[in-house]
Amino acid sequence: MKIATILNIVMLTLILVALFFEMPYAFFQFLKIFICGACIYNVVLYHKTKFKLFLLFYIPTLIIFNPFYRLIIHKPMWRDIDLMCMIFLFMIIVIQNHIEKHDRELPERRNENGMYW
Repeated sequence: MKIATILNIVMLTLILVALFFEMPYAFFQFLKIFICGACIYNVVLYHKTKFKLFLLFYIPTLIIFNPFYRLIIHKPMWRDIDLMCMIFLFMIIVIQNHIEKHDRELPERRNENGMYW
């Protein structure tokens, strides 16, 4: 697995914990810092690749979970945001796994000239 996929799985897990369990305030601060760092990593990673569509998720998520400039969002709205982030992260993980699997299979599909069938 790539680092981006591992970060997305950890983000998904942390959001699931935040969504379904009552956690202390320090956990939510850690959640914001971790998600912000992971989104920065993913923005830099995907900005250099052909998968720029993922930036449409990571940049708004980076702004919303920014730990330095707090957005005033009430708890019911945070639950909706967490749920949407969880759904998008799950979709991105599935797409990433499909891409990684496809990339591993591509060299086997080439003929003797190096061309794809």
